[in-house]
Amino acid sequence: MRAKQAEDERPVGDEVDRAGDKDLNEAMRDCVRCALDLLTTDYGIDRQLAMAYLSAAGDFAVSQVVDDVKGVHAKIRKSDFHEVRRPA
Repeated sequence: MRAKQAEDERPVGDEVDRAGDKDLNEAMRDCVRCALDLLTTDYGIDRQLAMAYLSAAGDFAVSQVVDDVKGVHAKIRKSDFHEVRRPA
């Protein structure tokens, strides 16, 4: 499935790609936490700004609900961060 996605819409990192839990709400919270950690740690973005970005431009989707473990994944456009320098 990833091969068909546009390059700038692929997940920034595997940490954000998926989160799973028996509770769908908890899986979503875990996915948001992973996305926040990625943006704050890897890109040095302030946590409040990262939350605002995810609220406006993050693409969260349920990827699995059939099994016991519910899955959620997030997509963040790489092109949104071309000008952001990663902390040294």
